[in-house]
Amino acid sequence: MRSNTQTGLAPLAFKCVIITLMKIVILEGIATSGKSTITKVLKRKLQEQGKSVLAVTEEETLMPILDDTSTKTNLYRCKELLKKYLNKKSDYIIFDRFYFSHIFRSDSAKASFAEILSSLQTEDVLAVLLTIPEDKISDRIFSSTAHRDPSWEDFIMKKGETREEIAKYYIEQQNIFLSLFNATELRHITIDSSKNNYDELADIILYNGQYQGI
Repeated sequence: MRSNTQTGLAPLAFKCVIITLMKIVILEGIATSGKSTITKVLKRKLQEQGKSVLAVTEEETLMPILDDTSTKTNLYRCKELLKKYLNKKSDYIIFDRFYFSHIFRSDSAKASFAEILSSLQTEDVLAVLLTIPEDKISDRIFSSTAHRDPSWEDFIMKKGETREEIAKYYIEQQNIFLSLFNATELRHITIDSSKNNYDELADIILYNGQYQGI
């Protein structure tokens, strides 16, 4: 009987190629949801683990184009940020407002940012949406004026003529973010940040990042 086992043949040689993906956390949410604070806490916790971290704040992601809501400008900003930071040596990048905010601000279809999505999908990305219960948004927004720069109050007053109109604007913004997150192909989580328990929230983000893929 002929055996199916072949002898005297050299074993096949396999070349192992290790591809290291950039680990990216995108923090999104309405104003006062805690993005800036959680960025700082995440950076500290990761650095305590010996990781190198690049934190890209909204001063770079959003503020330079705050007065330009065109799709072209917002798309270009996303491209430039990816080009700049994906070429840097770092274990993690944390973006405060990226991609989702640019789609929202430009009132664009998700398809208009397909190139950005494709670039993100080549990396190890976790998108995090920080939410506030709708019945707490008004108090959250207006109480923040007590500890922010006076220009902040001027900014939020442009969102409506009354307190109710301003709260409605942020409620609608949060609902759009929720819709974008529900439809995204990126790995994502949604977290209630209304209790200001930022250390705990950072741990949740790190757990979902480090043990669920990122």
